[in-house]
This record gives sequence, structure tokens and C-alpha cells, in this order.
Amino acid sequence: MMHIALTFALASGLMLDPQVASTPPPQDFVVLPPQPAGPQITPYLKYQTELAWRQNETRQRLWSSVRNEHDLLRLQQQLRGKLLAMLGGLPTIKTPQPPQITGRIQMDGFRNEKLVFQSLPRIYVT
Repeated sequence: MMHIALTFALASGLMLDPQVASTPPPQDFVVLPPQPAGPQITPYLKYQTELAWRQNETRQRLWSSVRNEHDLLRLQQQLRGKLLAMLGGLPTIKTPQPPQITGRIQMDGFRNEKLVFQSLPRIYVT
């Protein structure tokens, strides 16, 4: 009983103290600065967007320089060369890639064979 009375007295005393009883100011609850209203863009997305715009400007400049068929064929060769360089080139030799049958499903009048083959060396098709 003494414990309850002591707890009550302590709680009552705290309530009477104006510093404890008052509500803290709203700025005490602010953890992060306020964000501006509207859509947000991350720095990385901003970088990607700016890079895409620069590449688009380069592309438009190249296309605007095309005046005749010779210019178009030259641009086509340049773009093809860049694409092949990004891909690591095309295979120089073609080798036979026999299919491997990994399973068969026999049905009435036909069968379904599960195949794995290489369309190019180390490029698997299932």
C-alpha cells in the first residue's frame, strides 16, 4: 500500500512541475528537414537523365549531318562498329551444336521432346 501511495505522490508532484507538465515545442519532434512539395528526383536519376539528354543531343547532331546517301552509309558503318564493339564482336567460326534431349513426353500420336542446344558457342537455347 505504501508503494502505491509513494508512486501516486511522485506522479502528482511531476504533474505540478510546469516544466514536466507542459507539452514540448513542435520543433523538438522534427527529425529531418522538411521536403519540398512535388515529385523528387534522386541525384543518380538526375545524372542518368542528364547523360541521356547529352547522348540524345549527340545523336541528333549526327543525324542532322546526313546530307546524302554516302553520309548515311558512313554513319551506319560507324554505328554498326560501335554496337559490335559493345557486344564484343560476332563469332568468327560456326560450329555444329547438336541438341541434347533432356526429356520426352509421349502423347497419343506425338511426343514432346525437351531440347537444349547452343545457337552459338556458350549461348544456350531451351
